Amino acid sequence: MRIGICGTFHTGKTSLAENIAKNLELPLIGSQTQIVAKRMEINYPWYAIQDRCLAREFMVAVLLAQIDFETRLHNFVTDQTLVDYAAAWLYFALGEDVDGIVYHNACLASQYDLLIYTPLKESDTFCGIKQQMQFDRILKAILFNLDTPILTCSESKESTIKTIGKLRKRKG
Repeated sequence: MRIGICGTFHTGKTSLAENIAKNLELPLIGSQTQIVAKRMEINYPWYAIQDRCLAREFMVAVLLAQIDFETRLHNFVTDQTLVDYAAAWLYFALGEDVDGIVYHNACLASQYDLLIYTPLKESDTFCGIKQQMQFDRILKAILFNLDTPILTCSESKESTIKTIGKLRKRKG
């Protein structure tokens, strides 16, 4: 089963992904953002966004790293999906030119069996609620147009894991 956890920054995606991966005994693909930033010698990845050229290069490198992991593994849980990267590209206004369209299409070509959306809560304000709300709106608009089953994680992690277990049994 290929499970992607998506949502705005600091909504509990990583801890939820870790719990699901552990309970379902699936490999976890962690966020490629920090790994790529280190490789590119970028100390603060989201500050790189201020340099449009560097931001585009960074986002493409992150996308390619994520795609590499997802294509090598048949089953996995990931705490940041290609859908998140599509939303980030739009959020940071990195362009709707040919490169932007190719980037967006690559993100949406991903094949997940299930996406779990972690909604923004008022207690989740990390970098400013307005920024998180804007990213969340973009992400929800993308999710709305996908054919992939989407589970909103509005309950406890345990309840979400039980629901996924039931879905997995039906599929498998």
